[in-house]
Amino acid sequence: MACKVFESLEARRDLWGTLEYLESVDETGKVVRDLAAGYKAFKQNVEKFPEMYPYSTEPRLCACGCRRARAGKYIVLYKYESGEVKVAHLFHQAQDYAKLV
Repeated sequence: MACKVFESLEARRDLWGTLEYLESVDETGKVVRDLAAGYKAFKQNVEKFPEMYPYSTEPRLCACGCRRARAGKYIVLYKYESGEVKVAHLFHQAQDYAKLV
């Protein structure tokens, strides 16, 4: 049975803000499509297999149960608790997400 995926307000802001920015600088739209497809694939995967992605390599985030998944060139941080996936943030792979959380 598929589990529910909930997105925090911060995660939605991260995603939509990133997509808006990319639309303004990506003339071909490829980067926008890659991120959108990667995020959609992430959501489909965690609905079926919520523990498929590894815990964060950052000890502080790992200790509180944060997992990290790739969505194109972006990292999605989420938790799986009580049968629910809670998406916390989305970061570009070049960002030091551990310092930003």
